[in-house]
Amino acid sequence: MEEGWSPEQVLGREKLGYGPGVSARWPYKRIWEDRASVGERFLHLRRQGTWRKAKQGTGEAGSGLIPGHVDIGLRPVAADAKSRIGDLEVDLIIDKGHPVAMLTVVGRKSKYTWLAPLTGETSESTRELIRLLETHENRLRTTTADKGDEFAGHAEVAAAPGRDVYFA
Repeated sequence: MEEGWSPEQVLGREKLGYGPGVSARWPYKRIWEDRASVGERFLHLRRQGTWRKAKQGTGEAGSGLIPGHVDIGLRPVAADAKSRIGDLEVDLIIDKGHPVAMLTVVGRKSKYTWLAPLTGETSESTRELIRLLETHENRLRTTTADKGDEFAGHAEVAAAPGRDVYFA
């Protein structure tokens, strides 16, 4: 590193047989341990960004943890293939610095799109989603969302028969 090599270059050199194999995180862990003990290895990094620890789950909603979620890997094959009408994707668009948001619902096959403005309250997105979907109740099959906090109330959406909710 004193010669200006990045940790990735050092690892690549080791993979060619010039040293023992280690994980890609290992050099960074050692660099930040050195920095914590007032070392100077971090000064040789090309970027002086922070090293992040993995988040520990609390079992409650927030930070991408949705209690009782069903993984997207369990979604029916027909929904993955976009071969039928009634499979939806939902998301929330939030404008930074403004108290408004937009709920988007898009049909995976038809690309039919519903938009609903929200006042920024993330729990409101679940109620608004239910309201939008009620008008097409008999045609819906699955709903897929990301693991944002705004969809923590997914059990209410999935309460209707034939409407399963999956998370990416």
